[in-house]
Amino acid sequence: MVFVLGGTGSLWLDGHIVDIGPGDCVGFPSGTGTAHCFINDSNADGGEGHQLCLFVLGERKRATDNLKVVYPINPEKEATFPRWWKDYPKRELGPHNGRPRVPRTD
Repeated sequence: MVFVLGGTGSLWLDGHIVDIGPGDCVGFPSGTGTAHCFINDSNADGGEGHQLCLFVLGERKRATDNLKVVYPINPEKEATFPRWWKDYPKRELGPHNGRPRVPRTD
């Protein structure tokens, strides 16, 4: 479960963007194949807005729990993850590429 404590940004969820801000909360049940990431699209470094601040709660899993990962927009990562989820539930992805509007320069 992820709580937005401050700032603004975007939640990338299966290729679709949802604007997020203070007070928002989202959870990601395991085993669904839902791909997600948070994008800090604030322009706080330019003097406006506030950096995205998240509070993340999760269950600590044991290494023996057979946890798996998948990155549907980066299938080339399979070679670097021994826990790659080969038979994950395929979900249709939306049009967004998962990248911030303005890439970081540092």
